Amino acid sequence: MRELMIAMGLISLAIGCGSGVFAPNEGEWEIGEFVADDGCGPDMSLSDTGAASETVELVMDKDGKGFTIFEEDGEGPHCLLSGKNFDCDLPDDSDSETSLDEWGLDATLYFELATITGAFSSQTAGKVSSETDISCEGDNCDVVEPDFGGSLPCTLVNEASLTAL
Repeated sequence: MRELMIAMGLISLAIGCGSGVFAPNEGEWEIGEFVADDGCGPDMSLSDTGAASETVELVMDKDGKGFTIFEEDGEGPHCLLSGKNFDCDLPDDSDSETSLDEWGLDATLYFELATITGAFSSQTAGKVSSETDISCEGDNCDVVEPDFGGSLPCTLVNEASLTAL
C-alpha cells in the first residue's frame, strides 16, 4: 500500500509540474524591424531596403521539438528548439546576386544567408537574428567596398524582436 501511495504521489507531482519542455505560443507573431549590428559598413540594416515589421504565423510541430514560420507569401523557415533557443533551416531562395553592370561597373555582389537563429525570453516574446555573408567579384569591387565598411567579404548581422499578437 505504501508503494502505491508513493507512486500516486509521483504521478501527481509529474502531472502538476507539466512536461518541462518550452514551447512558444502558436498563432500570429510580429517580427519587428531588423536592425543591423555588423561589420559591413554604416546603415546596412534591412530597414533601409523597406523591410519593416511583418506578421507571420507560428505553427508548432506535432512532436513539440520545433516550429514553422509561415510568411504572407508562403511557407517560411522550419526551426528546431533547444530549450528556449532555436536554429532555422535556410530557405531555398536565401542566396542572391546583384550585378552592377547597369552603373557601368564590372562588379557582382553576392549575398549568402548563413544562419537564422534566435531565442525566446517567454512564450510570447523573443529575438531572431540572421547572418548574411556578402562578397564581390569583378574588376571594380574596390569602388564598391567603401559602402561596405571598406572591406569585402563581410558579414551582415541583423536582429529583430518577436512578439506574439
